[in-house]
Amino acid sequence: VLLGLIATWTLPRTYSARIVVEPGAIADTLNQGGLLNHLSNSLNPFGAQIPQMEKDFLQLLQSNAIASKLLHDQKIIVEMFPEEWDSRSKSWRPSPSLTASVMRSAHLIMGGRVWSPPDVDRVKEYIKTHLTISPISDGSLQEISLTTGNPKFAAMLLSALVQAADDYLRNRESMRASASIKYWQAQLDRATSQDLRNALIAAIVASQRRAVF
Repeated sequence: VLLGLIATWTLPRTYSARIVVEPGAIADTLNQGGLLNHLSNSLNPFGAQIPQMEKDFLQLLQSNAIASKLLHDQKIIVEMFPEEWDSRSKSWRPSPSLTASVMRSAHLIMGGRVWSPPDVDRVKEYIKTHLTISPISDGSLQEISLTTGNPKFAAMLLSALVQAADDYLRNRESMRASASIKYWQAQLDRATSQDLRNALIAAIVASQRRAVF
């Protein structure tokens, strides 16, 4: 009983920030008008990638790309690894706590790597440990929650993750749209069928919207 009481008393209090998203809406927004789907795959090598955005958004949250972006936000990284940040020297060093020292020793014995300042791998591992993605109802909605010991940081990090993933997708789609415009313009210059020309023009207009979205 005593051990149970001690364990309960020493458990850290945690807080969760949550957001509900509909990944499909992201693809629908970026693919405004749905005009890209009017072309066959032989003429539209980029359109087949659009439905993949529904998966990409959720996968990006725990990716190297997003971890790398967050790594450059010092406020977030210091909150992630507060015991390793020396505010006096403004530099990173191994946590001086006894618990951390024991864990580092055990990690080395088990073949783990030597301590190093926060990097992409450590940030990604932190996100994976604290982030949960769960389908709601029929799966069309996804709940993204992030749990930490600091409620303000949980909300800040979740917001930063979602924003970073959204920015990444928008930039990627903008570059793809620019490539699509060049491709379809070349097809339009050679097209003789009026129906095909109309479809190509519609695709170019839709891509121009995506390029500046």
